[in-house]
Amino acid sequence: MTSRPASPALGMIASAAAMTAIVGIWVSRVFTSESAYVSEMGAAGAPMATVFNLSLVLVGVAAFLVERSLHAHPVVHAHLLPQLGGALLIGGLMFVVAATVTCTEGCPVPFTAGSTVQDFIHIASAVLGFGAALAAMVITGFAGRSRWVRTVSLGGALAVLVTASTGALIALFDGPTWFGGWLEFVATTIAIVWLALLAWHLSRLSRRRPLTAARLSRMW
Repeated sequence: MTSRPASPALGMIASAAAMTAIVGIWVSRVFTSESAYVSEMGAAGAPMATVFNLSLVLVGVAAFLVERSLHAHPVVHAHLLPQLGGALLIGGLMFVVAATVTCTEGCPVPFTAGSTVQDFIHIASAVLGFGAALAAMVITGFAGRSRWVRTVSLGGALAVLVTASTGALIALFDGPTWFGGWLEFVATTIAIVWLALLAWHLSRLSRRRPLTAARLSRMW
């Protein structure tokens, strides 16, 4: 059994898209209020909304391209490949939706005063996208075929879980908004860096000879 060939360019484009997205969200962060949460950087009226939302679209594109590359170079065991691919596709789609349907000014929490259906769609998409990204990291962390992939993925998943959950608790209990916003931003950055590294790893695999079943079994 030999996996289908894939061009190294696919992984390289995905990695470049993810890294460009990181630059975009950091530029957006610099020109946005320190107390803003991530979604507020792309909200209506935000100074860098266009840059931020285009960056989210790039994350979605990177996720789609990585999912395509997995068919040629599965980085996890075959029985979990559909789950990983599904998590990447859902995450990518949700980030594109969140970039397209932005929240209104101030990003009010759904079902609170001033919130709209638009806010609900945006925040629900962002939460689902982030959850799917975390699921992809966990799957790769436990079922990756190489030690490098497992280490990077599991470490990234733990870092994202700790920072994102802490930021959510701060928001829930009306803690310092600036601190919660930065924690959420750091968690987002870690997740996108992981995607860029996975794409880069896939591009390296694509430069090698096609993977056979025997070689795949030795990668564990």
